[in-house]
Amino acid sequence: MISHRFRFIFVHNPKTAGSAIRETIRKIDPEAAEECMPHIHMTAWEHKLAYPNEFDEYYKFGFVRNPWDLIVSHYFYHRDAIKVPVPSINDYLHGNLSLNEKMFVYPCKSFFTTQEGENIMDDIFRYEDLHKSWLGIVKRLNLPISVKKLLVENATKHNHYSTYYKDQEAVENVRKFFAWTIDKFGYKFEPTYNVDKYRTKVQSILKQRR
Repeated sequence: MISHRFRFIFVHNPKTAGSAIRETIRKIDPEAAEECMPHIHMTAWEHKLAYPNEFDEYYKFGFVRNPWDLIVSHYFYHRDAIKVPVPSINDYLHGNLSLNEKMFVYPCKSFFTTQEGENIMDDIFRYEDLHKSWLGIVKRLNLPISVKKLLVENATKHNHYSTYYKDQEAVENVRKFFAWTIDKFGYKFEPTYNVDKYRTKVQSILKQRR
């Protein structure tokens, strides 16, 4: 997604609140949404090829997400939202994630780097810090105050991601596939659902939205 009006490029990495960001931007710059073609998940490299001059001048940002959480969300989105025939989640987590034709998924690295692996983004934020990071983006780009709140409506419904990993083999399968994201952003698999930590995080998010 590119906005000439506000001079930014947003790289929509799937299942990181990209739809909410796109819909929010659409309210203040309708033409930005039209430039998502040929598809909404254009990588940074594809943006660079399509808009070489703007790419060097505009602010470029995107989001990553805990890979073990992301892949579970990805699974349930395809199964429940768009009704794609899928294997059991256990088989999916143990399978070859890159060769699943029904549920295509790419390593986050491929969205933000050149073909040689060089990071060409200005900022890559963590989905877990979504609302705080978005407020910083709004301030940096001098966006209207009316878009300071994101409404995430496309979220999947499922239990805490760790409950779907039945053995270490599934955990390692995802770790290998998303090695770049895990190493660069320090993500860890959290086998125990920390209720107190979750409650504190929710309270912090709700406070930011006020």
